[in-house]
Amino acid sequence: TYTYYRTINQNCLINFFSCWNHVIIIFQLSRGLWLTFLLIFLKFVPSKTRFPWLTRSSMTIIRKFGFILSTTSRIALSTSFRSTPPTFFNTVHNEFSTMTAATRLKARTALDELGEDGSFKRTDSAWRNWISREEGAQFPPENDRYHLYVAYACPWAHRTLLTRAIKGLEDVISVTVVMPEWQRTKPEDPSDSHCGWVFADPEGGTRVNSIGLGGPFPSSYPSNHPDPHLGAKSVRELYEKVGDTFGKYTVPILFDKQTKTIVSNESAEIIQMLNSEFNHLAKYPNLDLAPKDLEDAMAEVDKWVYPDINNGVYRCGFAKSQKAYDK
Repeated sequence: TYTYYRTINQNCLINFFSCWNHVIIIFQLSRGLWLTFLLIFLKFVPSKTRFPWLTRSSMTIIRKFGFILSTTSRIALSTSFRSTPPTFFNTVHNEFSTMTAATRLKARTALDELGEDGSFKRTDSAWRNWISREEGAQFPPENDRYHLYVAYACPWAHRTLLTRAIKGLEDVISVTVVMPEWQRTKPEDPSDSHCGWVFADPEGGTRVNSIGLGGPFPSSYPSNHPDPHLGAKSVRELYEKVGDTFGKYTVPILFDKQTKTIVSNESAEIIQMLNSEFNHLAKYPNLDLAPKDLEDAMAEVDKWVYPDINNGVYRCGFAKSQKAYDK
């Protein structure tokens, strides 16, 4: 929590020092307002008889403050000063940039989501936007606007592919399948050990798995392709290119090709959107995979299917203690 809030504070300072033109605008507005104030109170209120609180000492303070603001704004509005932020601000910006990079949340996988007792504790997905047919929606359902990034080895991605096929949306929503084995996502950085999904590289050589064993595996299979939209080498890089700060790089990803950002990486919500929001484009619009009259029954099934089966394989496979495994 400490690292998270410290990173937020550092980012706020970086944004402030980076937006120097905004500081200039504030100076311009402040100077204009102050001059207006001086005209009214110094020209039309010459004595303290009309305002007893306007004493000689307070008038002196007002005049000094006006002089300081006017002088400062003249300096700030000068061409040489306006072209580049002061060296002090540059120094502070660089210092905080370095600190932020050092305290950025560590890249992680589901293998890192463990409780104190060694049990697997899944964290919620971070990207939870919604495609909607409502007027003015940020992400309206449109033909060939959205793209799915999936892995055949991921059961959560399977249900998005199944829903896309059953609803007849293959021509509406395109797909890229990542490579089947994990690789290091920052191989050029020896201090970064994160491993995850990578895209095909038709020009690459052979590979071994993330711990240096197995294979050799080809760098591309017929069903796998490079990232067609952002040119990322890995799913992690795709997340980083859209400004992700959560640090967990999962599939499936529902991607907006128009705005070049992630709509959602929560499979349960992706399949709901595919089922209900694209019916005007689907081959089978009348097929409802979540009928209203079965909602309660489906919720009851979910109560045991999700923890014991869907998430159960993770709880068993990633358990780090016998107690957590037995549970």
